[in-house]
Amino acid sequence: MTDILADTIAAIATPPGSGGIGVIRISGPEARRIADNLFRPTTPRPTFSSRRLYHGHIRRPDDGSVVDEALMAFMPGPHSYTGEDVVEIQAHAGAVVLREILSLVMDGGARLAEPGEFTKRSYLNGRMDLSQAEAVIDVIQARTETALRLAAGQLQGKTATVTHLVREQVLEVLARLEAGIDFPEDVADILDVSDTCMRLRQGVIRRLEEVLDGYRRGHLLREGLRLVILGRPNVGKSSLLNRFLEKDRAIVTDQPGTTRDSIEETLNLSGLPVILVDTAGWRQTDDPVEKIGVSRIKPLVDGADLVLFLTDAATGILPEDEAVYAEVKGKPCILVANKIDLPGAAAQTAAPAHWRTAAAVSVSVKEDLGMDRLRGEILSFATGGGRSFGDGVVPNLRQKNLFEQALAAVSDGMEGLTQGLPWELVAIDFKSALDALDAIVGVTVKTDVLDEIFSRFCIGK
Repeated sequence: MTDILADTIAAIATPPGSGGIGVIRISGPEARRIADNLFRPTTPRPTFSSRRLYHGHIRRPDDGSVVDEALMAFMPGPHSYTGEDVVEIQAHAGAVVLREILSLVMDGGARLAEPGEFTKRSYLNGRMDLSQAEAVIDVIQARTETALRLAAGQLQGKTATVTHLVREQVLEVLARLEAGIDFPEDVADILDVSDTCMRLRQGVIRRLEEVLDGYRRGHLLREGLRLVILGRPNVGKSSLLNRFLEKDRAIVTDQPGTTRDSIEETLNLSGLPVILVDTAGWRQTDDPVEKIGVSRIKPLVDGADLVLFLTDAATGILPEDEAVYAEVKGKPCILVANKIDLPGAAAQTAAPAHWRTAAAVSVSVKEDLGMDRLRGEILSFATGGGRSFGDGVVPNLRQKNLFEQALAAVSDGMEGLTQGLPWELVAIDFKSALDALDAIVGVTVKTDVLDEIFSRFCIGK
């Protein structure tokens, strides 16, 4: 670790493109020296106070020529983002000027930072645990305010808090097991099996199950709910897309087969990012272009989190609808019976008994009837029955897998205790649970895992 932190690193910390301000970030033991060699304050001073902005100019060391007008701030370690000396230079956000300043910084002894290396140093220097470091990228990539609030909660340590609470209880049981192994004559006084299992069920098993329940909701907030609109031609799929988006994104006509290819748009549905995919009408056709569009539907359905299966409430379920349903059977599906504004349509909205759907909703896309209920059913599916997206701990995939390992290991350990297995064997399960929990917050984690995590960050963060 010492070698990793010995270098001074630098990067452009703001997105590419023209703008008012661009930031060069420098971190490491030589950060202050490098900045002093480039920055000339408007008012000369012998030293710079920490966490104050100073106005001046960036000048080339060789000839003193001005590169840009700038502001500079110095943040000494350990009370900085990375836990080490950090300098931030705020210049004009032009690509050429920022590259020139970065080049001068690197000429002064810094090297270009790797993706996520500033946050990685923050973790390595103990400024944040690994779960908080992972939350940084969720904050950056949040698509909605709800996703941002959830990521901010993880950044503040929600995952770490739960992990440490569970870890303490697992560690206590493990300590008692090891004491019983060392002093077998005192086993009865060291650990009460019935009481221990009861406390594990309440304080560990239940809490881990609640955390894992949050993964699905967190996945949808991070990645978005992929929602495919499906049905035979002319049932209103493109009209439904337009209604959701509140704009004419797709062409709508009375002629079947208008949509030849899929159309994808993103919608913010009460804080849930939704990727809406409108598809071509599913039918047998001789039109070569329409055939291509139909052939592309199945992969879209396979990759969907939820299918909105549209039918025509005025005609009822036709053999063509049955043929479409046969292709999506087994996929989470909401039946949407459209055109209930037409005469005689109200009695044609029920799903056939052999269809398995998450819900059935009757709507008129044209008249905006039933749309609020449809939105509610989509949110209910996404939240697992109406729970708030902001509740509890919402792990990412890496954390989910480790929480699952911890849950399985604790469950195996409890079973071993109740079956009277030797405590040496039971202790192995609780050690495995402890290892998984430690890996979540980064107490113990392999180097290649760290590299993979921080490679997902942008350079400069």
